[in-house]
Amino acid sequence: MLFLLLRQMIKIRFTICILCIIIAFTSCQHEELELKSERGRQVLVYMIADNNLDYFAVRDINEMERGMGKDSDSELFVYIDRGVNGKPSHPYLLKIISDTTENIVSKIILTYPEQNSADPKVLEQVIKDVSEISKNKNPPKGLVLWSHGNAWLPPAISLYSDRDKIIDTTTNVSSIKSFGYDETLLDTESGHREMDIIELAETLSPYHFDFILFDACYMGTIEVAYELKDVCNYIICSPTEILSDGFPYDKIVNKLFSQPLQFKAIAEDQHSYYNSQKGILKSAAICVVKTDGLDNLSTFFNNEFTNSISNISIEKKNLSYTKDSLQQFDRLGAEFLFDMEDFVSRICKQKNKMMLLNEFHKCWHETVIYEKHTKSIVGSLELKSCNGLSIYIPQNYPSREKIKEYYKKLSWYEASNSSKLFLHFK
Repeated sequence: MLFLLLRQMIKIRFTICILCIIIAFTSCQHEELELKSERGRQVLVYMIADNNLDYFAVRDINEMERGMGKDSDSELFVYIDRGVNGKPSHPYLLKIISDTTENIVSKIILTYPEQNSADPKVLEQVIKDVSEISKNKNPPKGLVLWSHGNAWLPPAISLYSDRDKIIDTTTNVSSIKSFGYDETLLDTESGHREMDIIELAETLSPYHFDFILFDACYMGTIEVAYELKDVCNYIICSPTEILSDGFPYDKIVNKLFSQPLQFKAIAEDQHSYYNSQKGILKSAAICVVKTDGLDNLSTFFNNEFTNSISNISIEKKNLSYTKDSLQQFDRLGAEFLFDMEDFVSRICKQKNKMMLLNEFHKCWHETVIYEKHTKSIVGSLELKSCNGLSIYIPQNYPSREKIKEYYKKLSWYEASNSSKLFLHFK
């Protein structure tokens, strides 16, 4: 009897031990599931709207709320610096909440004093703030840079756009949106500041993003892409102006969190949105750059292409915007932004170097992995040879001396041996 009792007690203890193990395992598993639920991705939208784009920034935030999934464990943060009439006008940080109304319901989680948001130090601090506030305490994996844009050109040298005008139609109201223009009077010399592309790259150098999306004009250039190649895997950008509506955020927000990134779908949504518009609003060009292909492209220029075109002359008439000209991307043809593929193709064909052209196309398609465009921009700039990225063809005009010296500072200049690209125009 005693033996049976002891045996029964052992069984009970054994059962209790097993139950404890099961409970412990279940608890650990539950904790692991909770941790997984917190492993959502973070994206930061950095909006410099302390300018004539304030109204459109608010509209885009509303679109983000409509596109944000209710059950998403990912986080979308928006830093916005609004214009002087904004409420509030000082910069603040939002965490986007899903909402389908016309009101902004996302909560302000951090406020900042009035500051110059085009200062790269401000951008750096915002990234640090998001890293501390986010669930996983890591820097955001995606970065959207939203503002005016001026390609790689140094501050105070501007490309033309109608960004200060409103385009009225019977179906829509829009304006041209051109990155980094803050009207806050902190720069006593000019009254505003633009973020230098070299400073931007230096500021982002401690981080590595899955993508950088430029919702800003003219940022689709080889010079910008090459400057940022070490801080991200993909760049989504436009070589032309972007209308004030910007990207259709209600359609693309959830795609910004996808893994792997649905970069082609994001670009396709942008193109489809504008391609469905009518009249001058049917205006868009978009491309996706895979940054790990940029070194091969620069090597091609350095080792093969520039040696083949050294001292070549291009007639001045071929640079004016005519049916026979090189494709330019600003509507006044200021000779800063030429279609890269169009330029290389013309030179290779002119010199009958088709094997060289084939080698270029191999590098090109490994780098520019998606491109689409409408037939024109605002009805006045025809996109007859738009292939995704622009390039500056260095020029020996006396008036371009300052530009020439600045251009030499860009990473692309040295990597591509662009000193041999300086052309003599007849």
